[in-house]
Amino acid sequence: MAFSPDGTRVATAGQDGAVRIWDTTGTAEPLVLRGHEGLAWAVAFSPDGRRVASVGIDGTVRIWPVSQQGAPLA
Repeated sequence: MAFSPDGTRVATAGQDGAVRIWDTTGTAEPLVLRGHEGLAWAVAFSPDGRRVASVGIDGTVRIWPVSQQGAPLA
């Protein structure tokens, strides 16, 4: 798991291959990002908090764009 630089979000990697972005206030459902086949191994926020990188047991690294509110960027 990883905290965003501003501490308002937490990213988690799951056994189901999904990356989840949680609001630390607990007021919103997590954003679920799917793409890994099998276990998502680790996650990290970029220094500006606009992207999350994840690595999976499938040997892929994925870069996920997210807004400051946690929603996907267009």
